[in-house]
Amino acid sequence: MGGHGAAKAAAAAGDEGDGGLGLHLGVASSGVAILRNWAARTAWACRILRRTCLNLRNPPPGPVESCCACCIFLETSQGALPMDHRALIAALNDHADRVGDGNMPLESGVPGLLLMRCGRVTELEPVVYQPVLCVVLQGAKEVWSGEVPYIFRAGQSSVVTCDLPTRARVLEAPYLSLALQIDVGMLTELAAEMNKPSDERPEAVSQGVADAALMDGLTRLYRLKDTPAAIDQLAPLIRRELHFWLLNSSHGPALAALARRDSHASRIARATAEIRRSYDAPLRVAALARLAGMSASTFHDHFKAMTGTTPLQFQKRLRLVEARRLIEADGKSVSQAAFAVGYESPTQFSREFSRMFGAPPSRMQRAVARV
Repeated sequence: MGGHGAAKAAAAAGDEGDGGLGLHLGVASSGVAILRNWAARTAWACRILRRTCLNLRNPPPGPVESCCACCIFLETSQGALPMDHRALIAALNDHADRVGDGNMPLESGVPGLLLMRCGRVTELEPVVYQPVLCVVLQGAKEVWSGEVPYIFRAGQSSVVTCDLPTRARVLEAPYLSLALQIDVGMLTELAAEMNKPSDERPEAVSQGVADAALMDGLTRLYRLKDTPAAIDQLAPLIRRELHFWLLNSSHGPALAALARRDSHASRIARATAEIRRSYDAPLRVAALARLAGMSASTFHDHFKAMTGTTPLQFQKRLRLVEARRLIEADGKSVSQAAFAVGYESPTQFSREFSRMFGAPPSRMQRAVARV
């Protein structure tokens, strides 16, 4: 009995041990899965950090505190500018020091890529945008679409999907931004290949975050200016890459709509491009409606929904902004500027110019002459 009891006890102990082992193995398997998931997330975060953090790309001699790395990653994931973009900001400021300053876009040395720097807060002023991506690196800017204001701060991106005469101002200075002209043909080709869903709601201005992929591409595109021989070969490839990332960003639905030839956004964009191309000619709304493939009333409704204004007011703003440029930049007289943009009466031109800019064109002409 004693031996038999001992054997049963041993067997029971063995069963209990196997059950305990099975429990431990289950816990271990679950733990391994958690660790693998954590490791995958950590590897992804580290890849971003290695690309965006100057300390990790060029490690300092001493150890880096883990809490510092966490702070850098959290700022990057929330849209703040990664640390190594300080070098880009410094390079852009140096470039602006050499080529100019103020409210006018400056050539970067790479076709299709512009920079803008402003050292002061400005009043709300009329401006004209073409389809463009803009990434704010310093300061903040306010852009209006119809009666809706959009504010873009450092680390944010904006996309204008059509030719758009509107109003804008610098809210926080110094202001510095990079702008990439959008190639609608390239966008159309990529969107067709990717079969991207679009947004049927017309959207002239789109707001998003300047993520690592966009910043990496813009930085590489800008740095091509230091190797002019490479621009013709490499710039088209980087621009195509940037259009790909844009279609896969928060701007994607609005841009995919622009790329679809039968969408309302695409049709209105064709009309705004035509008005811009022939802004000095009489406006023919019926011809624009035919170009958009819409009836006159439908065209008017969709045009106002996307641009916030009527075709006639759209053309008037284009004319007046261009006339101001002719007076300020080219030194044209008031009558020369008026006739150049399509006005038949200098008196009517002066009246509408004063209403839009708050001062008559003659005063602006005298100010330019004094300079």
